[in-house]
Amino acid sequence: MAVRTPPTDADIWVVPTAWWPKTDPFRGRCPMAGVTVNMTAAQSISDRLAHSAESIRAVLSHSGSHRVLAQRGAQYLSRPGTDPLGAAVCAAIGMDAKLLDAADLGRYYDDHTDLADYLVATHGLGFAVSTVAALTGVYAESQSSNMWSGQSGPTAYRVAGRPCDPPATLVRRLRTLLAAAGEMDYADALDQARQLRRGTLSIRLLTSYLFPTEQHWVTTDLADPQLTDSFGSTFLLASVTDPAHAHRIIDLLGWQWHQLRDNKSLLYSLAAHLGPDAAPVLIRLYEQGRGNSSAPGLDTVSRLLAHLPSDTALDFLAEHSWRISTAATLLASTKRFPARAMRVLAARTTRHQSVDDFRQHIRRHPELAAAMRAELPESARQLVVENLPGVTINTTPAEVIPAILRDPPWDRLRRKQTPTITLEAPTAVRVSWRNGEREHWLNRRTTLTEGEVHRRLNNAASDPSHVGDWLLQALAQVDLAVAEAHLRTEYTGWSLWSIDGLMAVAAAHGAAANDLVLGAVVEDPRELAAAIAPFESRTAAALVVDWLGLRSRRRIALDWLRRHPTYAATAVIPGALGKARKARRTHTAALRTLAGLGHTDTIMAAADAFGVTAAVRELLDVDPAEIVPARTPVLPQWLSILELPPIMLTRGHALPPREVATLVTYLMLSEPGEPHGALARIREHCDTSTLAAATGAIFEQWINASARWKDTWVWEALAAFGNDDTVAELLPKITWDTGRDNALDVLAAIGSDYALSALIKISEQGRNAALRSAAQLRATELAEEMGLTDDQLADRMVPDLGRPKTPSTSPS
Repeated sequence: MAVRTPPTDADIWVVPTAWWPKTDPFRGRCPMAGVTVNMTAAQSISDRLAHSAESIRAVLSHSGSHRVLAQRGAQYLSRPGTDPLGAAVCAAIGMDAKLLDAADLGRYYDDHTDLADYLVATHGLGFAVSTVAALTGVYAESQSSNMWSGQSGPTAYRVAGRPCDPPATLVRRLRTLLAAAGEMDYADALDQARQLRRGTLSIRLLTSYLFPTEQHWVTTDLADPQLTDSFGSTFLLASVTDPAHAHRIIDLLGWQWHQLRDNKSLLYSLAAHLGPDAAPVLIRLYEQGRGNSSAPGLDTVSRLLAHLPSDTALDFLAEHSWRISTAATLLASTKRFPARAMRVLAARTTRHQSVDDFRQHIRRHPELAAAMRAELPESARQLVVENLPGVTINTTPAEVIPAILRDPPWDRLRRKQTPTITLEAPTAVRVSWRNGEREHWLNRRTTLTEGEVHRRLNNAASDPSHVGDWLLQALAQVDLAVAEAHLRTEYTGWSLWSIDGLMAVAAAHGAAANDLVLGAVVEDPRELAAAIAPFESRTAAALVVDWLGLRSRRRIALDWLRRHPTYAATAVIPGALGKARKARRTHTAALRTLAGLGHTDTIMAAADAFGVTAAVRELLDVDPAEIVPARTPVLPQWLSILELPPIMLTRGHALPPREVATLVTYLMLSEPGEPHGALARIREHCDTSTLAAATGAIFEQWINASARWKDTWVWEALAAFGNDDTVAELLPKITWDTGRDNALDVLAAIGSDYALSALIKISEQGRNAALRSAAQLRATELAEEMGLTDDQLADRMVPDLGRPKTPSTSPS
């Protein structure tokens, strides 16, 4: 059983390490190791300024440009380093006229971090601070043609002196460089900032943001009666260390809500520096911003609150736990602060709130609940009594527990690895077609005129980065002598509707089409994976080895192995015996999969040809139940073993929690569509209906924890132990939702009559064509495995989907 990280102390605030990169750095408070001026970026801006000098002079000489600003900008171009205002003028033109950044998105939408590196590298921190301060009053205005007049023409710019905001990316990077600066450089920059604070309120706010160490500046600026909702005031959220200051900023929020949407670092900074005191501030931001699409949403606020040792934070999460995402953050918070959660949730039960959450918390922490029972309200004490009995008592004799659970392989000395042997995989490329398959694809070719063919080929040659079906249609029609140069070209940017064009080219030109077809597959495997089917090549074999570990493409990989067993064995054996550790693991798994498909003799014949018969035999003879990785996975935080229904052994005892955790670890070691070898033995010793109930409960915990984008081994658990109850649970989710390939695979793996009927229903009533097609494919394959004829399958396709009176378990 993997060991979990102990919970964090409930009364000590420690900023999560993962937060610091998401904050705006605060000198002296956050780690700054490795932060230096990016000299490459600085040189890039220097080169762009030199390249754009004439364009900048054209803006400066515009008749509408501000005369003094134009003069200062021209002086900077002639003598860089003499005047921060001149540098600001040139920087404003570069940003606003889109001369400095490759993305050409302008001042507020481009990334201007490189400009900060340029200013610091070229002129020093103090100069950079003065330049950015000057940018609050310099703007390059566009003098566009009237867009409503129907006229068009080049856009001209002029330099204007008016209040404007500096780019967020620029000021954040400058603050980062200041936070990492040496003591003398920082002191010089701080002296420069003191001089600048004699200027406008917007400049003072900027200095308070750049120098958060000067908290008296923050206090003074927030007390200014002229303070309004602005860029500067909102960005001070990253500098406040007093919750009263944060509330002052929120009082002003109006038009600047979008800054919180576009700069999540402000929220992380606020939470990091206020700690538990940030909870009321974050909750107020959520409450005050409801209905505003730019305001922080419940998901964002909840993720931050879950880390704060605060009764207020926990109470808020419990109040909103009816939402799946917030339920997940509440679970994370209760695990992080179990004692605090016991107290807060108990208090809520007096108002008949959070009773289920409290019950679950008791079961997750029975010892803590028993220890704290006396200090809880009466209603909570009764719930503790009701939910504690028998939770942790283990009366199961050790001898009735299966050995594979009692003594798992990761607790024993590992078997020595098969010796490394260097072998060379075949380099030749072949194409192997099934009967009538090549003719089928040749007959589907589009007929083009000779002139149209040559036009398309010429277009592809002139721009190989944007190609599609139109090129494939032409290539499939010409002789190999004409097509050969295009087949060797490394095309990118494929835009294909289907695999039809690729298959037509493969049918027309055979092995010569390997690089082109597989290149397109590599670029878009999700849509084009099936195009590898006829190819025997190193690239095809490498893709198949990887795809065996992906549920979405495992079906295609298995079909390729069945189609090319001899070549597959020859291509995979070198990787299974080679030096690279990951390749050994994946290639060995592919060999075992091929053996499981009934091709052991083919593998051994290939091994004999290589002269490595004994080594390959050793790989194949390993007990599948003993195959475990070097690192055993850790049970996920969201999983509560004690909340699972009991798993009963065939000899009448319940499986103890420790062995349940071991069973879950085996489930986590399963590959998509490939249950771990230990699971079959576990099934022999356990009541299958209780196994199905337990995996169903794991599925529910997984869903409630919003963990659907990770820990996808849960699907393998359902596939390994699911029964007709599992089918009934999944069916409504699949029928009315799209893209549930994982759940469809589970139904196919369960393999009962009811599961087949469910697949048939989905194939007829699924929400979209893709879902119906996927269900039809699995229903057909399952019917073949069950030995049903086409007529028998047709008989199953009835409108009524009635459940059997007695749920059947999946086949062993």
